[in-house]
Amino acid sequence: MQASSQHPTSPQVPQHWAWHYQRLQSFRDHLLDTHAVQIAEVSGPLEQNSMDTADTATDEFDHDLALGLLSQEQDALYEVEAAIRRILDGSYGICEETGRPIPAARLRAVPWTRFIREVEERLEQEGSNPAG
Repeated sequence: MQASSQHPTSPQVPQHWAWHYQRLQSFRDHLLDTHAVQIAEVSGPLEQNSMDTADTATDEFDHDLALGLLSQEQDALYEVEAAIRRILDGSYGICEETGRPIPAARLRAVPWTRFIREVEERLEQEGSNPAG
C-alpha cells in the first residue's frame, strides 16, 4: 500500500489564510531549528579557568545575551503557534480586543499579530503588549 502525499490528519486551512498559514509554519520551523542551537549555547558550562577577568566578563555577557535571545525566541514561537491555532479555529485576523478585522497589509507584515494597529500602539505605550 502506497502512502498518500498528504497526511490524513492535515488541518483544513481556509484558502484565504493559506499564505499566512504557510508563512507561519515556515517561521515556526525556523524558530525550532535555531532553538536547539540556542539551548546548546546556554547549556554549556562557563569556563572558570581563565585568569583574565575581562575574558570571564565577556563569557558571562555572551551567556546572558544567549539566554535573552532564547527567551525572545521562545516568546516568538508562542505567538506564532498561537496564530496557527487561530487560523485553524477560525479566529485569525480578528483583533482580540476590539473584535474588528485586522487589515490584510498588517497581517502580511506581522502574520502573528493579535491586534489592530491602534490597539497595538496603545498597549505598547502602556507597556502591556504581550505580542506584536
